[in-house]
Parts: sequence; structure tokens; C-alpha cells
Amino acid sequence: MSADGPIGTLPLVAILARWDGLVIRWGLTPEERSLMLGCFDGGAIDDVATYRTAEAELRMRLLLQLEPILVQLHGSEKRIRTWLRRGNSSMDDRSPLQMMARSTEWTRWLIANYRMEP
Repeated sequence: MSADGPIGTLPLVAILARWDGLVIRWGLTPEERSLMLGCFDGGAIDDVATYRTAEAELRMRLLLQLEPILVQLHGSEKRIRTWLRRGNSSMDDRSPLQMMARSTEWTRWLIANYRMEP
């Protein structure tokens, strides 16, 4: 499983370690973590057995690619946390977290349109 860019080449163990850091920096609740990984089958929150592993891995990789873009755009963890949860009229008052939970395509679009130059 891979996503575009250098994150796509990292082994899963490295992705999991980086994911744990992202969860802390974004202040994701257990429910938000489950939504962000998608494909939650209704089992216990944060129980890996309730996820479809390949989909969860892809989502982690995409979100890890998105994080430096958000840092560049928003500058601080506090501003990123606020942006992630604020409803937006252009998205039918959904928050970016809600949009990312609904579709990996929205996350891919953000990455493609706001990609940082090396």
C-alpha cells in the first residue's frame, strides 16, 4: 500500500509511529481517530480489528502527507486544530475532519492543490 510522495515509501511501522504523533498534534479524540481512518465497522473505538487495514493505512499515509501542508498554511497546532473542526459554508457547513472522514479523494485534492515545493 502506498500513497504518493516519500510517505508512500515508508514501512508501515514508521507510518504507525508518525500517526501517533499526528493524533497528539491534532488533538484527535478516539471517535475522530476512528472516523479519520475510515471503514470503521462499528466495533470498539480504537480497536484495530474493527478497521479494514489497507484503507486505514492509505488514510494514515494521506493525512501524514497533508500535515506539513497544514503547518505551512496555518502555522500552529492550535490554528490547525481549529481549522480541522470548523464548519465551512462551501462544504455544506461540514468541517475538514468530516470531509476527510467521508472521502480520501477530498484529502488527495487538498494535497494536490496545496503541495509544498521542495
